[in-house]
Amino acid sequence: MRALVVAAACGACVLTATGCRWCGETSAADAGVDAGAKAGTAQPRGALTGIDLRSALILIFPEYRGAGVHGARAWVERTLNVPGTTAIEPLLAEPAKAKGFTGLKVEGDTLSASRPPFGLKATRAPGQVQESLDIRLAPEEVQKLFTAPTALGSEQLQYMLPKPEGARVVRDTFNMELAYVAKPGRANFLVRQLVEGLITVGWSPDAPLNWPGPNPDGGVGDIPLQTTVTVRRADTGGSVQVTRNVGEVYIKYQQPLVAP
Repeated sequence: MRALVVAAACGACVLTATGCRWCGETSAADAGVDAGAKAGTAQPRGALTGIDLRSALILIFPEYRGAGVHGARAWVERTLNVPGTTAIEPLLAEPAKAKGFTGLKVEGDTLSASRPPFGLKATRAPGQVQESLDIRLAPEEVQKLFTAPTALGSEQLQYMLPKPEGARVVRDTFNMELAYVAKPGRANFLVRQLVEGLITVGWSPDAPLNWPGPNPDGGVGDIPLQTTVTVRRADTGGSVQVTRNVGEVYIKYQQPLVAP
């Protein structure tokens, strides 16, 4: 049985890609992706048009037995080209409210707001705005995510991001992070299985692994108790970073997206 102890926030809408009884959001496919500037984006070659949370979770956590999840989070980061020097509040407050966000707070050049179970953060920089929209998964929703026939997609997260008038989307990136704990031997197996499995389907490590082969008793070879490995997929620009500290494992997945 999965041991899932995750930082809680409602994730009910994770389980449907067509509509959400909590936030009332229709899918990007139904509602239409925000019709912002479509030309001149700096998306990487091979960037995906979208990925759903279930697929991302299975990619980075294909084997869950013997692991207790500490936390899981998914978010989309966006870079906007915003000419001029208008401050963040007059620039983004109304677009954020129009997308259903409430509880707006401004500290310096940063605006934050919420639309449960989503959280928004936006920071003004010279000529740009950096946005992030995230969702944290409750334990029962993480469990359901493994078997859900449909799941919240990155397109829906992209659609929910507010865009100031005249702004141009430069870059969108989907992210998912997950942390778990396991007995050292099990963590060794899970990390090795994940990394070597990704390599067999076209991902490449940033540096040679130089991991030992199988043990004489037939078990998998021991990898370093403290190690960080990053593998990348050249055709999509995706990356998976895995950090192990004995029995503690942290995984972060990043995937460039086609910007609307």
